[in-house]
Amino acid sequence: MAAAARSACDRACSSLLCLVLVLLAVAPAPAAATSGVFEVRRKFTRHGGGGGGEGHLAALREHDGRRHGRLLAAVDLPLGGSGLATDTGLYFTRIGIGSPAKGYYVQVDTGSDILWVNCVSCDGCPRKSNLGIELTMYDPRGSQSGQLVTCDQDFCVATYGGVLQSCTSTSPCQFAITYGDGSSTAGFFVNDFLQYNQVTGDEQTTPANASVTFGCGAKLGGDLGSSNLALDGILGFGQSNSSMLSQLAAAGKVKKMFAHCLDTVNGGGIFAIGNVVQPKVKTTPLVPDMPHYNVNLKEIDVGGTALPLPTNTFGSGNTKGTIIDSGTTLAYVPEAVYMAIVTAVFDKHQDISLHKFEDFDCFQYSGSVDEGFPEITFHFEGDVSLNVSPHDYLFQNGKNLYCVGFQNGGLQSKDGKDMVLLGDLVLSNKLVLYDLENQAIGWTDYNCSSSIKIKDDKTGSTYTVNADNISSSGCKFDWHKSLILLLATTDAALLRRAADAADRSAGHTAPHPNFGCVVARPHLGTDNAEAWVVGEGSLYAQGTPCAELLAAREAGEHARGATAYLNLEPGDCYGDSTAVTSLVQAGITRVVVGLRHPLKHLRGKAIQSLRNEGIQVDVVGEDLHSKLFKEALKSCLIVNAPLLYRAAFRVPFSVLKYAMTADGKIAASSGHASWISGKSSRDRVFQLRGRSDAIIVGGNTVRRDDPRLTARHVKDGHVPVRIVMSQSLNLPEEANLWNVHDAYTIVATQRGARRDIQKQLALKGVEVVEFDMLNPRDVMSYCYDRGYLSVLWECGGTLAASAISASVIHKVYAFVAPKIIGGANAPTPVGELGMNQMTQAIDLIDVSYEQIDRDMLMSGFIQPIPDLSPVIPSVDEMPSVDPEVSPYETNIISFYKTWDTFGAFSNFSPHPIHMPDENGEHFTWPTVEHYYQAHKFIGVDIPQAREIVQEIKLAKSPEEAARIGRTRQREFQQLVRPDWDSIKIDVMYRAIKCKFSTYSHLTDMLSSTAGSVLVEASPHDLFWGGGREGEENAGGSRSTGRREST
Repeated sequence: MAAAARSACDRACSSLLCLVLVLLAVAPAPAAATSGVFEVRRKFTRHGGGGGGEGHLAALREHDGRRHGRLLAAVDLPLGGSGLATDTGLYFTRIGIGSPAKGYYVQVDTGSDILWVNCVSCDGCPRKSNLGIELTMYDPRGSQSGQLVTCDQDFCVATYGGVLQSCTSTSPCQFAITYGDGSSTAGFFVNDFLQYNQVTGDEQTTPANASVTFGCGAKLGGDLGSSNLALDGILGFGQSNSSMLSQLAAAGKVKKMFAHCLDTVNGGGIFAIGNVVQPKVKTTPLVPDMPHYNVNLKEIDVGGTALPLPTNTFGSGNTKGTIIDSGTTLAYVPEAVYMAIVTAVFDKHQDISLHKFEDFDCFQYSGSVDEGFPEITFHFEGDVSLNVSPHDYLFQNGKNLYCVGFQNGGLQSKDGKDMVLLGDLVLSNKLVLYDLENQAIGWTDYNCSSSIKIKDDKTGSTYTVNADNISSSGCKFDWHKSLILLLATTDAALLRRAADAADRSAGHTAPHPNFGCVVARPHLGTDNAEAWVVGEGSLYAQGTPCAELLAAREAGEHARGATAYLNLEPGDCYGDSTAVTSLVQAGITRVVVGLRHPLKHLRGKAIQSLRNEGIQVDVVGEDLHSKLFKEALKSCLIVNAPLLYRAAFRVPFSVLKYAMTADGKIAASSGHASWISGKSSRDRVFQLRGRSDAIIVGGNTVRRDDPRLTARHVKDGHVPVRIVMSQSLNLPEEANLWNVHDAYTIVATQRGARRDIQKQLALKGVEVVEFDMLNPRDVMSYCYDRGYLSVLWECGGTLAASAISASVIHKVYAFVAPKIIGGANAPTPVGELGMNQMTQAIDLIDVSYEQIDRDMLMSGFIQPIPDLSPVIPSVDEMPSVDPEVSPYETNIISFYKTWDTFGAFSNFSPHPIHMPDENGEHFTWPTVEHYYQAHKFIGVDIPQAREIVQEIKLAKSPEEAARIGRTRQREFQQLVRPDWDSIKIDVMYRAIKCKFSTYSHLTDMLSSTAGSVLVEASPHDLFWGGGREGEENAGGSRSTGRREST
């Protein structure tokens, strides 16, 4: 029996033409897209070689005749206001439907709308097919995900333009269609998962599904019930709202665009949904408000000579017009057009006599038809042409016997006698693009056995799809490989969402990486990845609850059995395993990690801990591979670019920002530069500042603009340090930057420059740092030593050119205003770089453009993004201890950042302590830093001091508490308790003692350092730190003291 089945299969496949169908989806915000494949087979072949035989042409004509009756006839119940549900009789594929999925063979048709399959207990449905395939009846009750669509649901209401009379909440949404040839189908709509394999890379797929509403055929009549060429249903690609394409587009899954390339020579082809970017296609407008793909045909020429036809031959409407329909095998034209074409084609072959063969005009010819006959060209609106080669419109039906593929439409269909219907005969060996987004259609000659390029419009990725992705030679079907929808890859989309969540922390977490977590689980009601999200969180700042804990809390019970998406491996480092514990206790069963932690002492630690708990961990680049995942990985990289660039180049991540006019000027010839860009652009600059650790300007900018350089419009944002580079210290005595109440200011200058100015600045609280040779590279090295991750350059052209030449600028933000100011001497954004040829110009990488009101923001990288997963030794990320300041000892243990090996010793570590507040009542302080900063003002009987204490207690992070305490101390010295200098060490010691007494594992960690010197490696704290210019190392001393007492 197996051999017999194979034989039948081989016989059926010998007359089938296979086609590859690819779907490209647009990612839902902020999601992304991938690619996939349909295997589509053809019932008939046009090129019969030597064996077309009697009955073959009749079958083609019979098929087209039935189809035309269906295309041109009215329907009883129009669906969605346009299109007809009909069959093509030409191409079919196998799809999977339901849970568990079963395979169904359906016809693929650009001339019909809905997807429908025959259902169990169907009246008149065929039980077998002469195509050698096994038919399957869909049973909604046999699918765990199948749901009846009732007449009051949105789909049904939209289909019929309102709620039907006598509709109840339990009544099914029905459909019934009767065609002009007497065939009919009727049934009801259901919703279920359309099963597919989602493309995750070149020739790589993973199983997935999409929720689609389709028809469940309960009754068939006429030829649709015949077993001659029976299939399980129809997959329509028409324009109506009820089509699968329209449903996916409405859900934001795909763009309403598709293309096909039918190769009738080699037996291959492509059918793609999405944005085809190669080959390029020129389009003509679709005629509006028509149920099919109607276009305006202007002229036909044969061999370059226009046919002499009346001007009113081609029109538009229900009885006259031109339809593009790949479901039609041949091509049909009005009788006058047909006669003119035949006359012109055989004009140079007076010796050839035509004879009728099954109503086709046929003739004997022994030469090459392409050499002996002219090309036919159809000219459409918009100067678009469609060329039909002789081998396409003259097909062989026996040895030296050829027949004309064009047909007299009046003989085929009375209703269509004045119509032009262009089918496979003229569309084969062309890529035909249906751009329903812009209501246009176009084509270009193409080798359909080659490949096309499709673009994911969300990520900008381009994928090559080959026509031979699925073999076209055999009959062996595997539905899992038959339909691959190019939908948003769930893992990649949710990983990008985790990166987006992490990005919200930028400006708050430094010197920590930005962490984001998304918890999601599949939902049977939708295939939208965004709808699967049940929890989301991001690390607000160091010392605050981790992203994983926040996401798990939000998910609640829904987290059990769900997947967690992390842009970066957690940085658990002080025995708490906060992130790991949160995920384990929440019941997470799978974790997708975008990037391993870049620090050597943390790399792989959390991943291994999760795996030890039995949780599946998939790491991009290790367990998940594809171009799509590379794009998601890139998002994970960019959100932590400052940390990775700093590690790769040993300088802070540096961004050059400038605003210029449309003619490239950053100021007028007079030097005036205020308000080049608009308010929205300036707000964006405040955001950039809020994400930076420091802002650098030159002395000219201070003299000319007197900037403040604050992120004042960013709520709770990071306050960057302001750095002024001035070699000569030719600076004004009064400037906004000297007001250190707003933010800390550093002036970098040449060693020995103007001591008097240095003293004046020091009296104002401005730190002056001298360099042997003031240059951007040394200043960046200094910023690196101070622990800065990100620096924003807002300088003039001279300093910008110097920084670019020194290779310390990594990215550029250029705000371009729609203004022209002119001026030969007006300054430009970047000064002299010593380049004389355009070939020397610096090309930006990963350039992006954004319209901001009237301005345009262009951004791009100067230096390539570092390796996606560098291993950063922890020592490289620790500020050096200057041996001239602190005695060098090999047994020094440094701590500063909370993700350092001994980061738990930091006052910023997330270990709450229970200590008395200003009222003597015990209060849970979020961190030691909160407690310490508040005690600067506790005991001062002034309302404003008490308000500051409350502000610090409510600070969201220890960094925010420190910023409030330090800023208020500088601004309101009178509110600081008078004995602060004498008691601050004792305050800190009490807090540290409480912390280590509360957390026994921290006590054990502290005891393990016996014999070593503890150094708080703060690069800029002159009292508590032991870093550059540190004098006291009080922070390390207090921890050492606590260790000795332990």
